Amino acid sequence: MQDKAEQAIHKPCPECGGPRVAIHCDPRMNVGTSFWSMGIRLQAVSCVNCGYTTLYARSPEKLHRYLR
Repeated sequence: MQDKAEQAIHKPCPECGGPRVAIHCDPRMNVGTSFWSMGIRLQAVSCVNCGYTTLYARSPEKLHRYLR
């Protein structure tokens, strides 16, 4: 079974209809740094035409412990 990020790369961009690719986020990036400190890895899916990007948690079940 494919995860949500893998499914998303096979669907057209919701903004412009262009093709999308998966990008593995680097933990040294400023965006999402707090996620890595919580042990949550992110994967980005970006449109190659317009740059629209969606972030997916690689282990979404880990997010539940941060609900208040």
